Amino acid sequence: MKKFSLVTLMTLIISAFLGMSAFAGWENTSYGWRYFDGYGYLADTWQWIDGNGDGYAECYCFSPEGYMYRNCYVDNEYVNADGAWTVNGVIQRTATGGTVNDGYNIETSSATTRTVYVELYNYTGSNIAHMYLSGANRDDWGADILGGNMLYHDDSAYVTCNVDKNSNRWDLLAITQNGGEYKFLDLNFAGRSSLSVNLVREANAVRAYVVN
Repeated sequence: MKKFSLVTLMTLIISAFLGMSAFAGWENTSYGWRYFDGYGYLADTWQWIDGNGDGYAECYCFSPEGYMYRNCYVDNEYVNADGAWTVNGVIQRTATGGTVNDGYNIETSSATTRTVYVELYNYTGSNIAHMYLSGANRDDWGADILGGNMLYHDDSAYVTCNVDKNSNRWDLLAITQNGGEYKFLDLNFAGRSSLSVNLVREANAVRAYVVN
């Protein structure tokens, strides 16, 4: 009788564990998206995930705390607003059990990004609708760091940016409400985790000043 009870108990435990492992999937929290793989939440890793079951997986990166990165560079690679790894604006996919798009394999060891907290001041005389930050040696601008919010003249905005920790020089692109563009090249972010960028109109030009 005792032996039968123990076997029954173990069977129930194993069944419950196997049942739990089947419920893999995404979870949206107040801190961001995370992914349960059936055994635990992914953390501090890249992972191919076929979230919609179409036979093709996209690649996502998760922070050490277990939350998906989005709209930023991680390990020198860009992830878009949905968290998917992109190269030159193209989402990278792999057939389930197959090979990566164009034979491009992603390999990471330790994180090569750092977080920079930037306070933007707009003294340009124009309302800024979009703003993009990119390493001085990169061809793409990445995502809008204003996140769809308007930065009005004589106002400020506080943004968080994940930047390549090996790059000290950055370019900034501001697009006004009327479609005008201001480009600020080769800004020095070296060794700074928190800084202010003042966009100032002087005579016929708009300049950017990086302030500690």
